[in-house]
Amino acid sequence: MSHHPDRSVQRAVASTPRRHGPVGSLVSSPAEEVTYITRQERLLDSARARGVFRLTFYDLDLNGFPPQPPGSILPLLLFTHLGLADSALHAKPTLTVWDRIFRRPLTDVLKR
Repeated sequence: MSHHPDRSVQRAVASTPRRHGPVGSLVSSPAEEVTYITRQERLLDSARARGVFRLTFYDLDLNGFPPQPPGSILPLLLFTHLGLADSALHAKPTLTVWDRIFRRPLTDVLKR
């Protein structure tokens, strides 16, 4: 956590994406994704965050993307399965956790 120059505004950034499925030697699971979203909630609470922006709701469907160059480390693949639902729009286990967090009353946030 760091402080805004006027010291009255705090900000925190926490990002360690969890993705389901292997990319090279990196492997994750639905359980790890749930753990990540739950941990993100705790980090945001401890930072007294007033909001959060979720960039990736659905996994990317790579069928429309051109093939990666030979020998590429495939950085795009690291970010293709970060969604709360898969590319066929089916909910992943993390969506249940996200929905629970999203349903928290705004008054809980404003009391901080």
